[in-house]
Amino acid sequence: MDKILNWSLAQQDPETAGKVPAPDSKLLAKLFGAADDPQLMKEAIAVVQSEEAELETKLTALENFEMLIENLDNANNIENMKMWDAIIDLLSLEKELELQQLACSIVGTAVQNNDKSQADFTKYPQGVPSLIALAHKKESRLKSLYALSSLIRNNTKAYESFDEHKGWELIGP
Repeated sequence: MDKILNWSLAQQDPETAGKVPAPDSKLLAKLFGAADDPQLMKEAIAVVQSEEAELETKLTALENFEMLIENLDNANNIENMKMWDAIIDLLSLEKELELQQLACSIVGTAVQNNDKSQADFTKYPQGVPSLIALAHKKESRLKSLYALSSLIRNNTKAYESFDEHKGWELIGP
């Protein structure tokens, strides 16, 4: 608190304004109650799983979730926070194409160039088959192929699962 007070007082005088370092933004966020990234991730998944939430609200929550997991640490936290099941479950929501597409995009973003997230995702046996099934559908092909290509790149276990579940049939003869 003293640092914040000193910084605030120094900002009032042009001669001292640049001499006192700015307060730590992370500490300020904690002080004023801003949620940290893992908490925001939990809240986003809770919104998506809520039966009361409107589709638009769920889509916004998933978009925010995807932005959060662009950070490698947050992507790796998906497994630590036991969220892969919820994301993979979204892949099978036949009536909610937009949620399926966003779930594919989340998978692709989380596992792209991320060995740990690739390994974590492959622990879920329904993950790769769900992505392959979506890639067979015209409406979700692009997003599911993004997820699959990000997943199998440099990951032997994911590639083997892709091969085992006849992923090569997506390419055709």
